[in-house]
Amino acid sequence: MIVDTVAETETAKIKQAVNQAYTALGKDTNGQAGKYRNAADLTKELKDNCTVVKHILRSCWKMSPWMKGRRTDMKYPIHQGYENEAWYSFDDALYDKKISKYQLRNPEEDFAEGYAAYHVSEPKGVGLDQRFINWFKGKNLHEDPPKGGGEK
Repeated sequence: MIVDTVAETETAKIKQAVNQAYTALGKDTNGQAGKYRNAADLTKELKDNCTVVKHILRSCWKMSPWMKGRRTDMKYPIHQGYENEAWYSFDDALYDKKISKYQLRNPEEDFAEGYAAYHVSEPKGVGLDQRFINWFKGKNLHEDPPKGGGEK
């Protein structure tokens, strides 16, 4: 279900948002001497009026955004999977087809939930998205492991 890894932050968009916030406060954006920038005012302006900052704040791992349900303002919401780790995105419409909310935390959890659901369902894979079933079969993960304590 998780379709994209957010590779890097779009610095130009964030810089533009910060510059717009400074301008809205009547502050200098070029760092010229004699111009005072109040960090508290800037922080409040960004928090109140910058959608990038709002989304980052609500999407960090501490906020458990994958547990919150569908978003109404983003088709591919991003969120941080685990503390200090990568950020991920998934098609918000797939939230309705999830096995568990936890599944949407990161690709490893998505795989774990899908793997478990595939192997415990009768017949195998019933109820799972066909794309997942096809991928699973393509990777030869659809058969039960050999019996006999793992011996080959």
